[in-house]
Amino acid sequence: MEVEPWTYIATYTQQMNLVAGGPNTYEHLADFEMIDTYGEDAPLKSGIKHLGAAYTFVRSAEGENAHLFSMRAVFDFGGGVEFGR
Repeated sequence: MEVEPWTYIATYTQQMNLVAGGPNTYEHLADFEMIDTYGEDAPLKSGIKHLGAAYTFVRSAEGENAHLFSMRAVFDFGGGVEFGR
């Protein structure tokens, strides 16, 4: 079985909010992404160049959590685009 080249991305950010006259608060963001790059042997000859999936976790300063799932596809249709004149 041949394995295609994958790109893995993981990031974490912590934001500290300085509050005058009160306690400082923190916000947290973690993001994980996997991207597969296709060449001439794309599984669907539809012009897909990159296909990726991501998961993001966000915790706000108020303690609220958010979970985000996303998919991303980049297509190459072999044409050109002309902008302006």
